[in-house]
Amino acid sequence: MSLTARQPRVAILTSTRDGFGGMEQNAVNLTRTLTQQGYHVRCVFPVSENSDFLLKWCRQQGVEAEASEAFLHYDQPHTLSNVRRLGETLAAWNLTGVSLHYPESISLKDALAVRLAGVPRCVATIHCVPEESSAWQRKMSRLASQVIDAVVVRSHAVRQGILAVGIPANKVAYIRPGIHAPEETLPPAAARARLGLPPDAFVVGTLARLVPEKGIDCLIEAVRSLPNQADGPYLLIAGDGPERETLSRLAEAQLGARARMLGRLSGADLADFYAALDVFALTPLWQEAFGMVYLEAAQFGVPSVSWRGGGVADVIVDGETGLLVDAQDVNAVGKALARLRANPTLRTQLGTQAWARASSEFSEARMAESYARLLRLGPGVPRPQEERSLAQYQLR
Repeated sequence: MSLTARQPRVAILTSTRDGFGGMEQNAVNLTRTLTQQGYHVRCVFPVSENSDFLLKWCRQQGVEAEASEAFLHYDQPHTLSNVRRLGETLAAWNLTGVSLHYPESISLKDALAVRLAGVPRCVATIHCVPEESSAWQRKMSRLASQVIDAVVVRSHAVRQGILAVGIPANKVAYIRPGIHAPEETLPPAAARARLGLPPDAFVVGTLARLVPEKGIDCLIEAVRSLPNQADGPYLLIAGDGPERETLSRLAEAQLGARARMLGRLSGADLADFYAALDVFALTPLWQEAFGMVYLEAAQFGVPSVSWRGGGVADVIVDGETGLLVDAQDVNAVGKALARLRANPTLRTQLGTQAWARASSEFSEARMAESYARLLRLGPGVPRPQEERSLAQYQLR
């Protein structure tokens, strides 16, 4: 498809340093889908020591991203020359719209650079509840919200948080994130064989950055509370981070060979991980702003268990797509896992409903169309999309 001056051109700028979490995944999913819908999109990150790995990860997601020295992380010092440099870079790209993505607060200087570049539309997405942002960051977010066209949130918990910061309600837009459908899935037994697990095992899995705040130790304790029987239980821990060695020792001490540390996964390895699970569980020590991992599990027909509250309520419908328990109640997590272990029919029912909800309400196409309307991009030239149905997935 030839690129013309009239074709909408979008830049998606994501203020990240070292993470590969929900914010980065959301930006990459948005880039890929807008491109498929016929828009010319640049996916841009700040330069960091992890840029090479991040850009490689993006390529594995089907997106050619770039790291630009003109775009700084939101909490790095910005000078007027930085604003001018970013503005000149954006102006040279001849953009129709800019989508900015931040963890907790909006950079006023980025917003000013977009306006300096003469870009017609600019929206900023805040991905986390701004509980730990400083008074200065909150003030900058309020000012930036007056410069840009809209502030996007992914959950009602984040919406309440930014309203408390003082961002006007008429500037806030709620757009559900879109999850990328897997190309194919293995039957659970085949996925477990690849991971060296018995085909009839009861398998619990979690995926997170391995830091204390994610509460992986709580999940290990909850799984340990389950009776050790012929089917396990087994616990798969995917992800990496500073707590990896500590958690590895704890898991081995509590669960022995029934615990597996898988490290950071992508591509087919990540698909095998989800396909092997009976239940996905995560027990963070804070209220999650959303939780893309629950949707990723749902795409494989896997129900989730987590704490009640925060943005998790936007993802998991208690008793319909998973089970929610009171926050910090490790005993209740153990009971929820035991209930699902004892009732395969309930697991299948919850997993099927989780798949259906993720596919309909959290589709990438729906998310991209919402952003396109907000950015007033006009029609693109969509590429043919393959329809996928429930029958293509090996659900429990």
